[in-house]
Amino acid sequence: MIKKLLLIGMLSTLLVGFKAIAQAAGTATLSWDPYPNPSGLFIKVYGVAGSNTVFTAGNANATTITSTQASNTSLTVTNLPVGYWTFVATAATAITGGVESTNSNVAVGLIRPGAVTTLRITGTTP
Repeated sequence: MIKKLLLIGMLSTLLVGFKAIAQAAGTATLSWDPYPNPSGLFIKVYGVAGSNTVFTAGNANATTITSTQASNTSLTVTNLPVGYWTFVATAATAITGGVESTNSNVAVGLIRPGAVTTLRITGTTP
């Protein structure tokens, strides 16, 4: 009986530890150069978990993290699962639909629990 209770206690400890690891998240702050005439333009940010990522046509394999007005020069993405993340951005004429530029450079960063990773995106042209 004591062995059984010890085993249950050990399993409970392992499961609680696993749950804490699975829920760990971090933050990425992405920034870019300002546009000289940002009126009517948006920045779309795409992300894929992993560091050796190739974005497919139209970024179909990526998650659209968010969109923001091109007058903004940075964006903070919260609650990212820990590990490496790869980001690109496009300039777009609309949040949905519209015309999008080619991808920016690829920005890769290691997201750590409770930490902020700062990445720079360049090469996004309208």
